[in-house]
Amino acid sequence: MEPVTFFLDLLDLPKADAQSIEATLLACLSKFGFRNDFLAENWIGACSDGASVMLGRKSGVLERLSQKYPKIVKWHCLCHRLELCISDTIDSIPGLHHVTSFFEKLYAVYHQSPKNLAELSECAKELEVQILKIGKVFSVRWVASSQRAIRAVWESYPALHSHFLKASLSSAHNSEQKSVFSGLNKVLTSVDYLLNLAGVADAVQELLSEALQRDYITLPRAYQLINRSVRAVSKMKDMPGKHLKEVKESLEKGNFKGVTREYKRPSEDKSPSILSKFGG
Repeated sequence: MEPVTFFLDLLDLPKADAQSIEATLLACLSKFGFRNDFLAENWIGACSDGASVMLGRKSGVLERLSQKYPKIVKWHCLCHRLELCISDTIDSIPGLHHVTSFFEKLYAVYHQSPKNLAELSECAKELEVQILKIGKVFSVRWVASSQRAIRAVWESYPALHSHFLKASLSSAHNSEQKSVFSGLNKVLTSVDYLLNLAGVADAVQELLSEALQRDYITLPRAYQLINRSVRAVSKMKDMPGKHLKEVKESLEKGNFKGVTREYKRPSEDKSPSILSKFGG
């Protein structure tokens, strides 16, 4: 039998300490008819994020529950553990800051100004490019959210370039705003940024955690998926992924997604890069 997942209830907590969480949870289960003797015989697992109040070895919620219901297996959510691994990886690779800082600026420019978003949409319409929602990357979100944000920039690249260029010269913007758009365009069209963005896109595509969130996922299958992702990312050291390969081929021609310019790699580039991690 495949596991069945369904939403039971959403609870208000009087306090965020372990004792209150345990009491609220057990009261909820009792309300829905889960008797204590039934739980003792049939409750075999409990999963949560890595907060100490939940997973604390001495007095965490899961530890308190396992003392009452000894068949419970305490488990730190696989999806959350994957996110923590990615966070640690980001901190260890300086070149990723080049990508994430740009996304943060994009998010601020378009989510705080309907005018800028309207201008971007108009550029996309002229170029017949579909605009996808540009969100944050590698914040407190699933990898899937980061992948959608990266894909939005990847697919909207011509429209972004067009808007940055027009806005940097437009009389509708003041000098400070023009400078911001000019700087964004400089980053967007730099060789280092394109290569780093492609490397991140390939890696995140492999680390997509939506599969781990499916209702029918099992621990053995989750273990297989994570190991597969590890092997795939390791392989990128020697063989570029789809996005990185596309960028490299485009740069040879001086044209990426219809944006024609003379792409040149600096002879003495001192900016951090992630390319050594992803086949560059």
